[in-house]
Amino acid sequence: MNKRKLLYVSEIQVDFVPKYRHKIKVKESKHAEEVFRFIWEGISYTESMYIMLLSSAGNIMGVKKVSEGSVLGTVADPKKIFGIVLKSNAPNIILAHNHPSGNPKPSEADIKITKKCAAIADLHDVKMLDHIILMPEGGYTSMADEGVI
Repeated sequence: MNKRKLLYVSEIQVDFVPKYRHKIKVKESKHAEEVFRFIWEGISYTESMYIMLLSSAGNIMGVKKVSEGSVLGTVADPKKIFGIVLKSNAPNIILAHNHPSGNPKPSEADIKITKKCAAIADLHDVKMLDHIILMPEGGYTSMADEGVI
């Protein structure tokens, strides 16, 4: 191969720098629900999904929005989700999305993406602790508490 051509190959940079040093521990689904509800913008308007990255001790490393859709749904891309997980080197994760309709019941699509992400997490020695569905007027459903994962 021509060495001159190699000068134009892009280098991939992977970087994760935590912004804050204080520790917020998540021990149960209610703690995660409270954090997600605090950071969520427009919870009643469009369906969105967030990921919470947790240390092995259960401390929050960060929270990131991974998708935003319409009133009817959102498309969560596992490649995007696990790109974030692997970049952060987080050993534990919690997913959350909202149901603008207020329906607390997980849809078939919700269950499918939950099981798919749990399987991918397992392949990477990451534990998917929960997938929470938030309702705009309060309340939530924890798929871990319901036995889905």
